[in-house]
Formats: sequence, C-alpha cells, structure tokens
Amino acid sequence: MLPNNQTSPVNTNTTKNNAVTSSNNKLTKNNTKNNTKNNTKNNMKNNMKNNMKNNMKNNMKNNMKNNSAFTCPKCTSNKNTINLTSDTLKNGFTNIYLKNSNKEMSPDLEWKSIPNAKSYALLCLDPDAPKEWKHWVLLNIPAEITRLPASTIIKDPVWKLSLDGKEYDIIQGKNSWGDYGYGGPKPPAGTGPHRYYFCLYALDIDLVANNNQNISNKLENHVIACGHFMKKFEQK
Repeated sequence: MLPNNQTSPVNTNTTKNNAVTSSNNKLTKNNTKNNTKNNTKNNMKNNMKNNMKNNMKNNMKNNMKNNSAFTCPKCTSNKNTINLTSDTLKNGFTNIYLKNSNKEMSPDLEWKSIPNAKSYALLCLDPDAPKEWKHWVLLNIPAEITRLPASTIIKDPVWKLSLDGKEYDIIQGKNSWGDYGYGGPKPPAGTGPHRYYFCLYALDIDLVANNNQNISNKLENHVIACGHFMKKFEQK
C-alpha cells in the first residue's frame, strides 16, 4: 500500500504507445478519406470520358443511319450525270491519302467534259461525322480541265496547277480542319466505317470563293450537271 499522499507511478511506455496508436488512427482515417476522394474523382473523370466517348459513337451511328441515303448537296436526279472516277482510290484509301500521313497527297480525279460548263467545283464530304465534315473544296476549276492529278497537299488559297503544259489557278476553300486544300480521312477509332463522297459540279458560272464554308448555298441554280463516287474508311 502507498501512503495516501502518493500516486501510482505512470507507465510512460503505455502512454507513448497510446499516443502513437492514436496518431496512426488519425493518419489512417485521413488516408482513407483522401483515397476515397481521389477514387471518386477519378471514377467521375473516367465515367465522363466514357460517357462522352459512347455519346460520340452513338451520335455518329445515328448520323450514319439518318444519312444512309445521302446525296451530294444540290445534286438532284434531274441533273445530267458526270462520270467521276479516281485510279488512286480505286481500291480505297491507302496510307498517303489519309490525314496526317507522312506523305499525304490528294487523289487523282477524272471526268468527261460537260457542254456549256463555265467551270467546275468539287466537294469531298463525310456525312457520317457528328457534323458534316468537309475534306476538300475546289472552285473555279476551268471548263477545259477534265482531270486532276494526284498531288502533294497545297495548303494555299490558290492551287497553281501545271497540267499538260499549261498553268491554272484553282481556288481552294477551307476544309473543316480550317486548312486550305485536301485533308484525308481521320475518323475517330471505334465509330465504324465512314463514307467519303467526292462530288463534282459543272456550273454555268465561275464560282467566287468568298464565304466558302457556305459553298453548297452558292451552288443554287447554277448546277447543270453533277456526279460523285463514294469510298469508305474505318479507323480501328
């Protein structure tokens, strides 16, 4: 027995251990909270990315379904038909005709002369993108021209074309990437095959390039003949 005026000695080891245990519990609790927050944040990000990706795929699939009977703008059945062909795209898009390839080129095109045509215009379109995507816009192709050779990409407002010993200035509109000249296919992976329409118009005027993003509106009442072909490409 201890005298009434004395207390039991404190077990310092036990006190220290309890303090360490309490500190560890706090750290564990904080780590759990932080991990939960980080996991929740990462899950939200991943879910948003997946939702955006799935929505894009669904939108493209719906767009493809809705545009299954796509025809070139202002190219109706009562117009004379142009037989437009391409040797380089005969078997589809090879690597050099795709967007961002090391040696990207525009494909060759060929057609027969249309009587009374003052000029030709060309559009290359992907109707299966979420918003109709322009890949190539050419204006004021001289009426005497009936072919365009495969060419390295000319990213200028005017394509100075040398053909059969002559020089021609062909006006280039901007594609949907915001560049002048041709831009090949580059659909998002996993969205299925996209269709690429090359639409040629014989016109009774020389079409001015101003505001070329609304080029289809400028074709109104000036198309005397038209023709197209379509090739597919899928990014896997």
